Amino acid sequence: MSKHEPHGVFPDIDQRFSRFSAFRQKSNAYCTLAYGHAGKPKVLWYDITKLVKQGALITSFTARGTIFNMDHTVVVILLMYAFIAALAFCMAHFFSNMADFESSKLETVSDYLNRFIPFILGLYVTLTLTRWWSLRTEGIGRVLDATQNIALITASMFPGPDFGPYEDQILKYGLASVSLIVNMCRPGGQSKAIDVLGPKRDNLLTAAEVEILSTVPYRTQAAVMWTWMLLLATKVMEEQAISPSKQRDITGEVIKARDAIEKIIVYMQSQLPFAYVHLVTLLVNMNNIIMAMKCGVVLAGQLKEENYMYAGCQMVYLFAVPLLYQGLLSVSYVIHDPFGEDLLDFPVMAYQEYANEACVAITHFTYMCPALSKKWGRPPSEYKAMLLRGAGKGAAAAATGSAAPSIVLGKEAQSRSRQKEEESILLEQMRKQDELITSLRRQNSIAASHMDELNGKVQDLEARLTKMLPAFTI
Repeated sequence: MSKHEPHGVFPDIDQRFSRFSAFRQKSNAYCTLAYGHAGKPKVLWYDITKLVKQGALITSFTARGTIFNMDHTVVVILLMYAFIAALAFCMAHFFSNMADFESSKLETVSDYLNRFIPFILGLYVTLTLTRWWSLRTEGIGRVLDATQNIALITASMFPGPDFGPYEDQILKYGLASVSLIVNMCRPGGQSKAIDVLGPKRDNLLTAAEVEILSTVPYRTQAAVMWTWMLLLATKVMEEQAISPSKQRDITGEVIKARDAIEKIIVYMQSQLPFAYVHLVTLLVNMNNIIMAMKCGVVLAGQLKEENYMYAGCQMVYLFAVPLLYQGLLSVSYVIHDPFGEDLLDFPVMAYQEYANEACVAITHFTYMCPALSKKWGRPPSEYKAMLLRGAGKGAAAAATGSAAPSIVLGKEAQSRSRQKEEESILLEQMRKQDELITSLRRQNSIAASHMDELNGKVQDLEARLTKMLPAFTI
């Protein structure tokens, strides 16, 4: 552990519930990093308060995860634009007559491009961030949610330490499915060995389970884990005489997890259209090149006129605008595939550890609730208790020696009650129909009077026209 204390949002995992021996967290002044089997750091959480208060200029090179220390091509591209600006400056300053050269035309083109490129680039970055957030919440997040929901359901249906191995087996399958999802999304996933999920390392699967999964297509391995969870849960609930309505809760969570896996596959296999991304990148590159040329030419002219303030503004434009546009492009491709081993990719093992901690705590401490030892309200009658256990009314009445409620009421009383209800319903319907007929008749009489009035007006108009026609003819 580093000299910095772990941040409160993501404290260290309780070692009693730790699952992966290779997982560790390391906190520095600005963020908390998570390490997995590969030993590569990933940003788990960052302190936005320090980032805002200390400023982005100070943290640009000191904090990990910025575009300067994460993607060095940004610095290289900025130097390239500076070189273009230097060439334009030299040509305008040493090889041209500034009196005959109008830089205003170049400034007009640059200003025109900078008017609409922010909207185009903003839409592109918004789409990229939306995909990234959907992969986190509706993809990998929903799979982990389903795992914890199943742990909650099983802990409430099977309280006690006797079902601990069953609940742990369900949890292992859920965590293994997450690892298989990551394996599926990374390049060369079909060639990656899954035996690391077995006794060799993670101990989430047995050797026999690993052997079976090795014959399954790698894109469907994660979904197969959830079918195993569903079949295992169904088997145990049938053996324990659990109502089928409770089994539907498990089925619903399994379906949600499979839908989430399919959504991950869809997002990873369906990129944004190539022509659209190419056009956005081309416009940004053209704008930055024209901006660099404009800054070099204008800088040369303003230095000759000894307008040093305007010349200094060109230097600011030269580095600020290309940095903004190129930085956004770099962020868009860095987060495009968040299942890799880069610094800004998902710290999946951290998510697994937190889900494991929650599931183990739920299954271990649920049956220890002190309120369970108290009696709440009157106990149900033997007849009602048998109905709650799924016995029929006849069987419950025979076992308890009492008549079922339907027998006590009597068939004749029930028949008379139904007949009265039907009569009242028919009378109400007839009353509503009479009201409707009366309303329609009233509307018809009003419409007829309006028609008579309209006919009179038409006839009067025809008479006037007949009198006016001879005058027009003359």
